[in-house]
Amino acid sequence: MENEHPTIKGLNKLYKSARYSSFNGRHLKRRDVDKAIKSILSSNTDFKITKLGESIEGRNINLIEFGRGDKRVFFWSQMHGNEPTGTKAIFDFANFLGMNSELDLVKKIKKEFKLFFLPMLNPDGAEYFRRENAIGIDLNRDAQKLISPESQILSDIIEELQPLVLFNLHDQDKRWIAGKDFPAAISLLAPPIDEQDNDNKARVFAKKLIVEIYDNLQKALPNAISRYNSEFEIRSFGDLMTKKGFPVILIESGKYFNDYEKETARRLNFLSFLVAFNSLIGEKFKMNNTAKYSIIPLNKNEYYDVILRNVNLPVDGAVKRVDLALNKYEKLNNDGRLEYSTKLEFVGDLTTRWGLEEINCSDFIIEPIWENIHLFKLKENSKVRKHLEESFKLKLNDLEKKIEEDFNRNGSKSNFLIVNEKANISLRRGKKITLIIFNGNLIKG
Repeated sequence: MENEHPTIKGLNKLYKSARYSSFNGRHLKRRDVDKAIKSILSSNTDFKITKLGESIEGRNINLIEFGRGDKRVFFWSQMHGNEPTGTKAIFDFANFLGMNSELDLVKKIKKEFKLFFLPMLNPDGAEYFRRENAIGIDLNRDAQKLISPESQILSDIIEELQPLVLFNLHDQDKRWIAGKDFPAAISLLAPPIDEQDNDNKARVFAKKLIVEIYDNLQKALPNAISRYNSEFEIRSFGDLMTKKGFPVILIESGKYFNDYEKETARRLNFLSFLVAFNSLIGEKFKMNNTAKYSIIPLNKNEYYDVILRNVNLPVDGAVKRVDLALNKYEKLNNDGRLEYSTKLEFVGDLTTRWGLEEINCSDFIIEPIWENIHLFKLKENSKVRKHLEESFKLKLNDLEKKIEEDFNRNGSKSNFLIVNEKANISLRRGKKITLIIFNGNLIKG
């Protein structure tokens, strides 16, 4: 970026050199964390690694320690197994600390602070890429009862360490916006202490530090930083720990436009850590006004992955113009690999909503995919046919049978636009099929 802020430009350069390149994709497992510990931490005497306990299914939960100062800062990530961005950022930051021992900022961090990282609190959920742990407990609704061993481990280590500040790292839904019409790449929150949204000293501390982080991230990625919903939830660790007097910085990683891997949010997490420590040193953040925290744009859920605009839909012998909203969802397939499935979210008027991708379909008619099977054989649709055959590993004749069987089982000519289901539709202009969605697979011609 030509107009990039000079300080941010320097921080981005540090990130590029420190990014742990072996973390790729959204499905991060415990064995990936173990490899990272072995690769970048085990041989570095600046780091100490301690086993805190095990998950329900016996996977290790470790604590990584860095620094020799009196001020303790605690990070934890992936208490929801399908939220890996914070774990990646922790290892990027640890890699930065380990490889830049001569850097002035690292020297100051090491002297003044003792950092504690608990990456991947929920390794069982991570294994199956799901929010809850192995017995179906949402760890972030288990802060009071401590039913699960993973929750108990987190509660115990926080009480033992008595940190100056805690960083609680999550992934938010991909479709949040920051203010009016920008995707929320990062959302920040100083968790509330009650339903009246009052403050205590810990929350004021967190708000002032968040203002510092926000001001700098705005320079890195303007209009894409938001404030997370502050609805009070005493069962969550962030709210409970703030109420107990621990300042908590909640960071929720979002999807920036078509960045489904959330690499933008990963970088912004890293920058947040650097900005935070730069401000904690000398306590410069304490000069910030908490009123500025309240004007950080509140995130909203108002956009879709794809909107098909002005689609021609046959209705009672006439043709009506409608908009269709489609969202892509992550899931594990039978081979344990992550894939995306497309669902139909809304049919009708979407003039007050927007999509990350918008397609003008005013020249196209929407129909059940079954009605256009015969068109797949035409030359004009060879690209669609090829993608279909590759996606389902079936030749056209067998694929025709599969489409017809699925249609006879699930669809009808008048009832094929079923909201919250895997879409099975085709967009046609003349004899050319421009787009189809079959069993949740979106294929463009």
